[in-house]
Amino acid sequence: MGAECNAGGRVFNVAPSRSISELGKLKEMIKSFKNGLSIGLGQWRTALTGYLFQLLLALTLGVQVYHVLEASIGNSLEINKLITGYDDTVVNDFLNGHGASLSPLIGQLRWVLLVYMLFSVFINAGLLYAVVKNKKGWKIFWEGGAAYFFPFFKLAVFFMVIALIWTAALWLPLLSFLPNSTNVLPSEKTSVFLLCGVVVLYFTGLIFIFNWSAVSRIKTMEGNKKYWRAIGEGFKYVRKKFFPLAGLIFLFILMQLILIAIYWWAESIWGMVSPLLIFVFFVAQQIFVYIRWLIKISIYGGLKEYYFNK
Repeated sequence: MGAECNAGGRVFNVAPSRSISELGKLKEMIKSFKNGLSIGLGQWRTALTGYLFQLLLALTLGVQVYHVLEASIGNSLEINKLITGYDDTVVNDFLNGHGASLSPLIGQLRWVLLVYMLFSVFINAGLLYAVVKNKKGWKIFWEGGAAYFFPFFKLAVFFMVIALIWTAALWLPLLSFLPNSTNVLPSEKTSVFLLCGVVVLYFTGLIFIFNWSAVSRIKTMEGNKKYWRAIGEGFKYVRKKFFPLAGLIFLFILMQLILIAIYWWAESIWGMVSPLLIFVFFVAQQIFVYIRWLIKISIYGGLKEYYFNK
């Protein structure tokens, strides 16, 4: 039972009202999760457009890798050993024998990452535009990407810097401390607990940054607000609503982890040991990637539902 208060002859209970409030937040979070899934499934064409767009980008690099492997390995059967599982010896022999052929690709990686970042900004603008504006169709993705590319690019640069600062602030001191931690801490268990605590804190911070970024983008679309104003209002909102928003993101992450576990379970039973199974698992991988696009839109949909309902 909660504590009773007497005010003006009226007796009421304080703790249950707080419990009811927390229960209401939980229900609102679950409701936003369900509505987000509904929005994601309804935007299947937008998800398919984004998936195909990213696939074409990946193929540009994949074709180059294929030609390098074909020229350097030819019809060698050594690479087939990796089909049945990871083999460190085979990988090392491959890098020692064919590393020079891959070095040009590694040199191009920085440009590929830059191009991917630009396309990622365009993709996220298209996805979020379809969700916030509640529009469907094949053209909506391109319309939103073109309309909000430059505002979202500035936001992407800002939050990338924030993420890098957060990463450096946590991991640089820890990595410099861990090698000598046994001389300071009472046992190795303490070092393990410290590492686990930093990992939890790190991903909690990344969830905060992601929600902050998403809400800032929503505010930019909501009223064409200026850059710093959208960031400031987004920070205030996420700080106040951190736990329900983090719980909402966790539900979507849990869904993806379940899908990954199912895929790994199937792969561990059947494996890619024949051309047919290789084809089957390739198709399964692509279906999984597409489902991840649907989940990504669902995350935006859930955040949008919670934001506009609160």
